[in-house]
Amino acid sequence: MPGDLSAAKGSTPVETPPEIMSLDVHDQGSIWVTIRGAIGVNYALETSSDLLNWAEVDVQTNLTGSVMLREPRTTNSIRFYRAVSKH
Repeated sequence: MPGDLSAAKGSTPVETPPEIMSLDVHDQGSIWVTIRGAIGVNYALETSSDLLNWAEVDVQTNLTGSVMLREPRTTNSIRFYRAVSKH
């Protein structure tokens, strides 16, 4: 079935990709990103200023279905974010 993320019998289950739910700027300039994804999976927040080079800034284990990842204050005027699962 199209869009079905279940695995065929005998194959490895397909992991649901992380989804960025919110991005908040706090008083001190830090960025908090809320990620929704599979429970028990480690998720990393990565940042880039050019969409080519990515740097990991935080990793947390998702214990409840969503997790908050933080980037400390940055001086970069252009910033892109992505969430990735870590194995």
